[in-house]
Amino acid sequence: MYSFLFDIPPVLGQVRVTLRLAERLHDDDCEVCYTDTSDSAFTDQLLEQGIGRIIYPTDLQWFRPDLTLLDLSLNVRAEVYARYGIPTIYVTTYDGTARQETLDGIPLLRLPPSPCRPLSRNVRETDFLDKIKEIRQKKLRAVIIGILEENTRNTAGMTQIYRIVRHCASEHTNYQFILLTGSEETEEELLALPENVCLYRPGNLHDLLKVCDLALTAEGGDASDDCIFAHIPVWQLSGRAQRKLTPGKLDKEIQARLNNLEYLAEQQRQLSSFYEQENLKIDQLARQLVANLKLKNRK
Repeated sequence: MYSFLFDIPPVLGQVRVTLRLAERLHDDDCEVCYTDTSDSAFTDQLLEQGIGRIIYPTDLQWFRPDLTLLDLSLNVRAEVYARYGIPTIYVTTYDGTARQETLDGIPLLRLPPSPCRPLSRNVRETDFLDKIKEIRQKKLRAVIIGILEENTRNTAGMTQIYRIVRHCASEHTNYQFILLTGSEETEEELLALPENVCLYRPGNLHDLLKVCDLALTAEGGDASDDCIFAHIPVWQLSGRAQRKLTPGKLDKEIQARLNNLEYLAEQQRQLSSFYEQENLKIDQLARQLVANLKLKNRK
């Protein structure tokens, strides 16, 4: 049968968008691989399903897929695949219907955001989730998750934002903040936290979002899509909004969303339903990719 290679940055959201397509191609008895530079939290899961992994670019000397699906952000690699005579199309995320177009003579396939997938949960994560559920139920706090470190290396800027969150939490004990941070420096700066602020290392968002009321996310990050499928209202902070943030502004924006929580959650549900319908079309897309290769080989 035919072989397909996915070459995607090792960013959870970008890999996840391609998983359904990769799995459908594999189900159709195609050979499907990801490059080692695409490694993510999903890699072990994919290997267990029989989806392979090659070393980029070394293994291209012997592995010549019939088609490479190359993430648009890695477009400089198109020349590498061209040197090996490997056909390539670009893939990227689109917030509307899946469709095809062309960029620099190479087809561009836009895929819809896909639902958050549950990953294996460890004991620490289970204990943390139980703690948040208890806080939500017994203390009647609004649970607000901050996922603000995506697409930034500005540790000092993040530390300042978290100080603002700490101040806001001290003034409003009816809020329960969960801050996702992967920076030890940031964590060290925030040791003296009020009891209604928790730090959490990025992990199993699938289950964590289910116990949250509101999310604060960075503009352009994958977390906003995760919140859509979890039906969680979002305040997406641009870089400018982050720089101008104050404790008073933070409280005002949180209150505005909490006061309209049902309406905002319903908007997320509708958008989630739309994206889920768009994801169903990926099954047809997989069949079309195979059909295109069959047609090409007949010529």
